[in-house]
Amino acid sequence: MQKKQAILIMCHNDFYILEKSLELLDNEKFDFYIHVDAKVNDFDYEKFTKIIKKGNIFFTSKRIDVIWGGYSQIETELLLIKEALSNNDYLYLHLISGSDLPIKKSTEICEYFEKNYPLEFIGYNDFNDIKEHMKDRIKYFHFIDNNFKNDSEQRTNYIKNINLQKKLGVNRLEDTTFSVRVGANWFSITSELAKYILLNEKFIKQTFSYGYCADELFLQTIVYNSVFFKNVCKQYNNDNENCKRLIDWQRGNPYIFRKSDYNEIMLSTAMFARKFSTLVDKEIIDMIYNELKK
Repeated sequence: MQKKQAILIMCHNDFYILEKSLELLDNEKFDFYIHVDAKVNDFDYEKFTKIIKKGNIFFTSKRIDVIWGGYSQIETELLLIKEALSNNDYLYLHLISGSDLPIKKSTEICEYFEKNYPLEFIGYNDFNDIKEHMKDRIKYFHFIDNNFKNDSEQRTNYIKNINLQKKLGVNRLEDTTFSVRVGANWFSITSELAKYILLNEKFIKQTFSYGYCADELFLQTIVYNSVFFKNVCKQYNNDNENCKRLIDWQRGNPYIFRKSDYNEIMLSTAMFARKFSTLVDKEIIDMIYNELKK
């Protein structure tokens, strides 16, 4: 019998999507590890525990106040990986958001990754190079809190701070020898790679803390500079396809799918789609759910 696989989920709102996602993914070959943002006060743990009938469901031993763009996003990913590996030696670990949905049946998702082991499904914007301004995300010290995304005054002060660091010649990468890479932060990776990531936890903290959206750099950088890069899926020109996610950055940041996108979603080669919102279009969530439940 093939090893089980782990679904790692970071969620903070719109729990109807999480409910549907868990119902669709419930499978004897899947275990679930869920992190609920510390800012959430009304999460119904009992309700969500009861959804899973075939696999096992675990909630992280601690809850982190996840700040958009901050190191807390990486911290949460590492927590999920650590708690999954402490329970089992999974074939794959899949990181998704609470705003994502599977777009293939759970059996098809399981079989796809079993068949393609030991490929690592990680998105790279470019396998060979990275634009210099992307390195700025970890080259300078970025001070970000919960108000950063929406507070225009704080963003203005943040830009002034970065410009000052540039004038002073701050360069956190000055003495490094590794190559920096960037891509989507959602992944499907083997346990072998997940263990390697945890072995590099000290390096990750030193390099990517005080970064800006460094969750889109840390995994790509670690893997690119390791023996695991040879196993990275390079089948597609689109980095999101290489991590088996359907994400549209052309129409949004990212775009929130609507019912008019149904055919595109269901014909995709991806295993998961991001992102959805009941406030924008609840119907597309139900359309996907009803089709996959057949």
